[in-house]
Amino acid sequence: MNLYKRLTNIRNSIPPQILHFGNYFGTNIATKAISFISIPIFTRVLSIGDYGIINLFSTYLGILAILLTLNLHTAIGRFYYDKENDEEFREFVGTTVAVTLIILLISTLIFITFSDFFSSLFQLPILLVLLIPIILVIQTTGSIFNQILQPMYQSKKIARLAIASSYLAFAIAVVLVFMLRKEKYMAQVYSQLIVGLVFMFYYFKGIRPYFKLVIKWNHLMYMIKYGVPMIPYALSGVILAQIDRVMINSYEGKDSVGMYSFAYNIAMLMSLFVTAIYQTWIPKYFEYMKEKNYAKHDSEVDKLNRIIIVAAICLILFGRELGLLLAPGKFHSSLNIIPIVVVGYVFESIFMIYGRNIGYSKKTIYHTIVALCAGLFNIWLNVLFIPVYGYQVAALTTLASYAFMTLLAWLVNTFIIKLYAPSIITMLKPAGFLIPIIYLNSVLNNNIQNIFLAGALKLALIIISFCVIFRVTNRKQFAILIKGT
Repeated sequence: MNLYKRLTNIRNSIPPQILHFGNYFGTNIATKAISFISIPIFTRVLSIGDYGIINLFSTYLGILAILLTLNLHTAIGRFYYDKENDEEFREFVGTTVAVTLIILLISTLIFITFSDFFSSLFQLPILLVLLIPIILVIQTTGSIFNQILQPMYQSKKIARLAIASSYLAFAIAVVLVFMLRKEKYMAQVYSQLIVGLVFMFYYFKGIRPYFKLVIKWNHLMYMIKYGVPMIPYALSGVILAQIDRVMINSYEGKDSVGMYSFAYNIAMLMSLFVTAIYQTWIPKYFEYMKEKNYAKHDSEVDKLNRIIIVAAICLILFGRELGLLLAPGKFHSSLNIIPIVVVGYVFESIFMIYGRNIGYSKKTIYHTIVALCAGLFNIWLNVLFIPVYGYQVAALTTLASYAFMTLLAWLVNTFIIKLYAPSIITMLKPAGFLIPIIYLNSVLNNNIQNIFLAGALKLALIIISFCVIFRVTNRKQFAILIKGT
């Protein structure tokens, strides 16, 4: 009982903002992890082309969720802080819901009328094209529900619903994929529909107390002024991370999309790790910047950066083995791109150092400019190189785009915003160790057939890398560092 009281007192002493951050952070990790958890199941049941179709479909959903709603509903969370009274907020929510549903209804009619055109444009089956606006209605309803609850600090409810819906949809998809005899890729789509429709009734019930069905011009203008300018930024993030699948499909077809997506989903473990590291550190970041404690800031950033490099080395060296375990042989030829994608995520982690300063300065327009430029750069590189070198080069173009984005963020931070940040050379130096690691990994994979010997040598490389990166010269330093980490 005493222990329970102590734990309760500790929890009550934590600032509420930190608790809400933890809820959102945990939800983000839990939902993204499904992409990785699903690999060993769906790669064995689906063909390479079917696996490509479902990943391509998810990419189009991400893009169209922004375009077909004009990003208007994202203004709800911001308007909550500007409302004069609760009645005005209800009218704003009502206007948002009405206008968004009208837009999505028109989009649905257009998709139905021109389904053949969109099927050809997206290179997806007509049924998937027809289901896109329906799924978007479900997703947008959930997003509106979250936009209402977020400023009210209802993070626990949001987190529980997000995790429950994601994992329930995954469970249903697993059942359906074994039940369907044809078009097995539809299992994931049907599961989204089933779970989405069930949860949508709950979302409507939650929205209802904050909803008044009106359409007011001033509220519409507020939504447009807030949501529409954010479209390029929201869209550029999707473009940078996923447009390569669309372009690979255009040039090489769905089998190549499936191969690329498989390797990319394994490398995405690096993204989850980076997110875990830096989002957890955000409260400390604000503390150090506010107090101008730059020495402590640099010390911790350097340590986190080196931890990320070591994690990248682990995934580079054992990503292939992980892929061999997770999927059948038909997917294995794409495993050599995992190290390249991992390095791309390392550049993204360095970008976060300078990108966070842009957010801290509240000059978020530069976020949009940087991300949009990087996204367009990625498209340009893909147009140049995918037709010549095939789908695997998309990993290199993504790496180059993340590096370009990091450079732009550093330039903006250094010459425009002029906020304190560590030297970019300091951040890049440990990352330079990845080059010989990638080379040695290739040598080991191509020349050593004994998996136990190869595994032992790779473990030795990880230990050596750890000692070099953290400047460890004896066992005592190693023990202290491990304890401190």
